[in-house]
Amino acid sequence: MIKELMDVFKSPPPPRGIGDDCAVLKIGREVVLVSTDMLSEKSHFPPYMSFEQRGGMAAAANLSDIAAMGGKPIALVVSMGIPESLSVAQIRSVARGIQRCASEYGASVVGGDTKRAAELTISITVIGRKTGRVLLRSAAQPGQLLCVTGELGGAAADFLKWKKGKRPGSKSKLTSPVPRITEGMSLSSRGVAYAAIDITDGLALSAWYISRASGVGIEMEGKALPVSPALAETADGERQLQEALFYWGGDYELLFTAKSAASVVKLSRELNTPLSIIGKVTKGSGVRLKTAAGVTRLEERGYDAFAKSSIESAFD
Repeated sequence: MIKELMDVFKSPPPPRGIGDDCAVLKIGREVVLVSTDMLSEKSHFPPYMSFEQRGGMAAAANLSDIAAMGGKPIALVVSMGIPESLSVAQIRSVARGIQRCASEYGASVVGGDTKRAAELTISITVIGRKTGRVLLRSAAQPGQLLCVTGELGGAAADFLKWKKGKRPGSKSKLTSPVPRITEGMSLSSRGVAYAAIDITDGLALSAWYISRASGVGIEMEGKALPVSPALAETADGERQLQEALFYWGGDYELLFTAKSAASVVKLSRELNTPLSIIGKVTKGSGVRLKTAAGVTRLEERGYDAFAKSSIESAFD
């Protein structure tokens, strides 16, 4: 779908055009980062989510794109498609969720639009500025290390709990994602990272995006992956754990490349945030997983927003 649209729009290649987490625009002496994301009821919001959580999730998803480029968020423009069934109080709750998340990271809501719609739809455009090196998906080179922030599979674990009839708590990674703004800015401003992407549609697909954009191969070390203990406890067997770990989305962690292991370790200590080295960038193409059993190729797939009732069916 995106390839078709790129052909119609005649978009320039990244960093100015379509194909990265943000477009990078030079306006005078300022380098501005711009991105947009649209979330809708059936595709993104489990039914137990509060309306404030829905607003917060929409804002966090957009802010995460700025984090992936190493930028500092400045402003959000918010458009909402609102069904007749929503009350004014519920709409205000959505807005409070957006405002809470935006203000937490120093950004302001500066405009937008509202329209009637069949289901709640939130579309946000986020504007930011660079803080150091702009982290592009195309900046990975052979010899660099592959790294990730935080833990992997926490959102999948919460989804599995929900499917089993257990409502995740208020700090659920699935419904209350945390954009890695501080980490992204530090990776950029200190020159630690080179290529980066936020893990929204799954670890494997995110790695494939870097592989294709940079024209490199990526090899992950299975034993080095920081798997969420919650996923290990919740998954029904090794097969479901592996599927969730590599192909389910929603973690909003940063996958990035770096040249120096020492700089990654040092920054992790300073931020008091886990930064794990999980593999390396190689010559060639594609994404591979190395385990004690050998090396296997990871499929180029992940969360599919075009699936019917995505939030219900994408992880079956």
